[in-house]
Amino acid sequence: MPDMNEQLILQIRMQLAALRQWLRDMAETLTDDETNLILDQIIRLTDILRKLEEPNREDE
Repeated sequence: MPDMNEQLILQIRMQLAALRQWLRDMAETLTDDETNLILDQIIRLTDILRKLEEPNREDE
């Protein structure tokens, strides 16, 4: 069973994939402000993901 860190990493990856797909699907109907809010969320999640993965990289 994956540890909590691995589960969190997996959840964030799934959220990122869903946000990216949603952004692609909705790109033509979103305002610039809405697009920027979503991109900010993607950036934040990506930063969190990197920080969570750093200890795992040291183990490899």
